Amino acid sequence: MLPFFSYNQQNLTAYSPYGLPLSDWQGEERYLYGGKELDRTDGLLLYDFHARQYDPQLGRFTTQDPMQGQSLSLSSYLYCSANPICRLDPSGMRDYFNEYGSYIYSDNPENTERVLVFTSSKKEEDVKLLVNENKCIVAPSKEVVNAMDEVYRMTDKKGIEHGFRVGDGGTVSRIINGTKNSIEDDDWRNAITDITYNGEKTEYDVHSHPPIKSTDFDGRKLIYNNSPSITDIENHIGTAPNVVLGYRMEQVYKGSNSIGGGPEVTVEKYISFYDKSGTINSRDYKYSVFKNAIDRIHKWKPKESK
Repeated sequence: MLPFFSYNQQNLTAYSPYGLPLSDWQGEERYLYGGKELDRTDGLLLYDFHARQYDPQLGRFTTQDPMQGQSLSLSSYLYCSANPICRLDPSGMRDYFNEYGSYIYSDNPENTERVLVFTSSKKEEDVKLLVNENKCIVAPSKEVVNAMDEVYRMTDKKGIEHGFRVGDGGTVSRIINGTKNSIEDDDWRNAITDITYNGEKTEYDVHSHPPIKSTDFDGRKLIYNNSPSITDIENHIGTAPNVVLGYRMEQVYKGSNSIGGGPEVTVEKYISFYDKSGTINSRDYKYSVFKNAIDRIHKWKPKESK
C-alpha cells in the first residue's frame, strides 16, 4: 500500500496508512501524522489524540473509545473504524451541531472542537448516525467564512469561478481566479503553495459556481447552479467535505392581491458540501442560513447545552 506524506519546510515524512513513520525517517519534528504530537519517550511511539493515546505500530488506541456502544460491531480500540484511508479521528471528543447551528450533544464538555453535522434534525440518535457516516465538517472558522463572502463578491462582479483552499492547520489560501466553468490545476498552484508553505496539507476546497441562465419549456429564464458537478465530485481533494458556493432562483409569492398576479423571482445564494459520493448536506442549504449557523456555533457556550 502506498505511504502517506507530511511536509514542512525542514522535513518530508512518509507514513504507513496507520501513521507509522517509515524506517528511514529521522528528525526531531514533534507534530507528525494528522498533525498530532508523537511521544517517543522511553522508546514508545504514541500519538496524542487528546481523548486517548494512539499506537501507530498496532493501528489501535491504547484505551477504549469513550463513545463505545455507538457501533457494537466494531472494537472500541479501533482507529478510524479500521479505515484510515477514508476516515479521520482528529480528537475523538467534540461538540456537535445541526445545520441550523443548534447544539445537539458533546463527547466531552471541556472539548473546544465544534462540528457541523449535515442534518436539520435535533435528535441525538440521528446526528450520531450521520457523524458515523462522516456527513459532517469541523465548523469553518470566521476567516474561512469571510473568504467565502469575498468569493461570492468577486463571482458576482466578474461572473467567473473563484476559490481558495483550507489547510489542516487552519491556513486559508489566497483567492484564485478561474474561468466561467472551472478553476484549472495550474490556477490552483498559488493556493497550494500558501498551504504547504505553512507545513500543512489541504483539508478542503471552496469554489464558486457562477449563475447559469437557461429557459424552461415556457420560455422563462432559470438560474440554478448550486450543486457540485461530476468533475467536482471525481476530483474531491483533502480529507473533509469540499464546498460549492452557488446560486438558485426562487419564486416568492406575495399573495393573491398583489399587482400583476404572478410570483416575484429572486436569485439566492446556496452552499453545497460534497465528497466522492456526491452532495452530503441534507437539503438545499441557503448560504445565509449556513452563516447564521456558524455564528451560533462559535458563540455557543457549554452552559447553554441541554
